[in-house]
Amino acid sequence: MNFWRRIQFLLVLGLVVVCLSTLVVIRINSKTEKMVLPPPLVKTLHITAADKDSEYSYSGEVRSRYESILAFQVGGKIIKKNVEVGDTVKQGTVLMELDARDIEQAVKNSANLVSSAESKYKLAQDNLKRIEQLYQDQVITQADYDTYENSYETSKAALEQANALYTQSINQLGYCKLHADKSGVIGSIDAEEGQIVAAGQKIVTLVQNKELEVEINVPENRIVKVKKAKEITVGFWALPDVKIKGVLGEVSPLADTSSRTYKVRIGLVDPSPNIQLGMSSTVWINENDHSNERIWIPLGAVYQQGSSPAVWIVKENAVSLKNITIGDFSGDQVAVSTGLKEGDVIVTAGVNRLREGQDVRVGGEN
Repeated sequence: MNFWRRIQFLLVLGLVVVCLSTLVVIRINSKTEKMVLPPPLVKTLHITAADKDSEYSYSGEVRSRYESILAFQVGGKIIKKNVEVGDTVKQGTVLMELDARDIEQAVKNSANLVSSAESKYKLAQDNLKRIEQLYQDQVITQADYDTYENSYETSKAALEQANALYTQSINQLGYCKLHADKSGVIGSIDAEEGQIVAAGQKIVTLVQNKELEVEINVPENRIVKVKKAKEITVGFWALPDVKIKGVLGEVSPLADTSSRTYKVRIGLVDPSPNIQLGMSSTVWINENDHSNERIWIPLGAVYQQGSSPAVWIVKENAVSLKNITIGDFSGDQVAVSTGLKEGDVIVTAGVNRLREGQDVRVGGEN
């Protein structure tokens, strides 16, 4: 019996030794695995000029600085169109004509009225001259003389009225032809031959292509900044290699009622001769005056250390804290006034799990 008990004891003892050895190996392997864990993966942001306040781009169209909106001063039916969009015209050129038959009849009627009034006036004038002699000879009374004199004054006024109506009808006949008030290029035509138009209705846009501008629409929340812009650059979709300096021109005092944007004209400094009216363009407006430059970073990149905000700077795959001064907030972005410069790389996520000098792996940029 003692022999079998010894055998059992040795078997149990061997089993315990094997279990303890296994636990030791597992523990050692676990420590080894912990020691070889790779550095944490972090997202970063590379600070560049694009992160600074403010360069905004706006789509626009090349326009002439001086444009004339031409319209007929009388209504009627267009019977002749002498120009097309893009035509170059000289001052005084007849662009369109209206059907003038009704106005021509009005001219004839007013001419007849003038003839009739002239006859009545001449008769009244002759009668007054004869009555004056009779009145001086005391053949007729003062009342009779006053009657003839009143008839003369009435006929005189009627003649003046008839002449005025005739002049007005002659002017209206001239208004049936739409003339170019300046030399330039036809920018747009808003009516066609056969169309009936009203007096004052926009018919032709005449542009003078001596000075070119780009017209853009600026949202109401940016109009004040645009007025203070220090640098404006203009590019053109059809001329990708052309970049021109721009200057702020006319700013509309009223916003468009539907889009709530303001029309802004940007003058072109030394424009290329290849730039044509109507070209699509892009205007870049740098609103930063460089007197108080700020850099915008994600709010999640800020590490609050007591009362001092900071960011983790990544350099040579290791992180270090750097204090910053923050300013305005805009959504999930915060403006940094001091503490960062172009070229810095900051951590933008998981900032509370890092420690000074810790090695990291850069996994991607925001």
